[in-house]
Amino acid sequence: LDPRVQAAAETALTKRLAQFDKEKRFGQPGLEGAVVVTDPQSGEVQALVGGRDPRYRGYNRALDAARPVGSLLKPAIYLTALSDPDKYTLLTPLDDGPFVWKSRGAPDWEPANYDNKFHGIVPLRTALAQSYNAAAARLGTELGVDRVIDNVRRLGVERPLRPFASTLLGAVELSPLEVAQMYQTIASGGFRSPLRAIREVTTQEGRPLTRYPLAVEQVFAPEPVYLLSAAMQGVVREGTAQGLNKFLPPEVAPAGKTGTTDEQRDAWFAGFTGDRLAIVWVGYDDNRAARLSGAATALPIWGDMMAALAPEPLALAKPERIELVWIDPQSGLRGGTSCPGATEVPF
Repeated sequence: LDPRVQAAAETALTKRLAQFDKEKRFGQPGLEGAVVVTDPQSGEVQALVGGRDPRYRGYNRALDAARPVGSLLKPAIYLTALSDPDKYTLLTPLDDGPFVWKSRGAPDWEPANYDNKFHGIVPLRTALAQSYNAAAARLGTELGVDRVIDNVRRLGVERPLRPFASTLLGAVELSPLEVAQMYQTIASGGFRSPLRAIREVTTQEGRPLTRYPLAVEQVFAPEPVYLLSAAMQGVVREGTAQGLNKFLPPEVAPAGKTGTTDEQRDAWFAGFTGDRLAIVWVGYDDNRAARLSGAATALPIWGDMMAALAPEPLALAKPERIELVWIDPQSGLRGGTSCPGATEVPF
């Protein structure tokens, strides 16, 4: 553990939860939370907070609280799509209209969006930035539920996942540490390394008894991971996590994803900068329904902690096969620097 990171994580969690209780913003007091911070390159755990009371009480929520993850699973859908560049780009139009999934022996599944509205045809990167459920569910079922779940496993989730369409929108319970393992692979550019908290075991004299060397495996090509990470920077810049801009200067350009579960029982935020990946979960131990959202509850804790740590900017290493193209935002077609509002998009 890094004592400075650990202290910042404990302070951010305990102060924010106490503030939420005092404001009675989320009903009854007793909100709990967990934080995991890792080094994106080495996979070493820098901080781990298992609850609002930093004194260990026997239940570590960062390790043992398996909770529904909601939208935190969506990046696996978009990574699956972007791994097929002949069919999908960041500007591929997706349908965020009403969607019904029928399966034999089960009730129809009709995912709704957080704002209870549908948004028609939207670019892929907008569907991710705004976390549209209908667009993500339709895309995930078109790609194949089994195919997406296989990629969740490749990202590092070892827990068994049910091959249901609802799994695509996070109807799966993971601990904050398991979520950190999944996002670690994204933050490291597609290289999976098991999270670790021990480098070596030595004798009292310092003679090594057991070493735990860094183990790295490339599980995704760098290009689709680059595109996904760029889109996740858009989540912070202009999407559901833009509240983070109040905590960090724009040049840090973090990538992130909010998560909110059914009946707003769980609030999540997962994000990474140039030197740190952090996962925050907030909820009630008794799983009661509350007015929790990732953006309003988990994100401020992440922001407080990162602001105290002055993180390195996230400068994505551009793979050789990635090309930046100026796009006219009105038409979605190739444009130029003279087009009003033109933006560079990676392909």
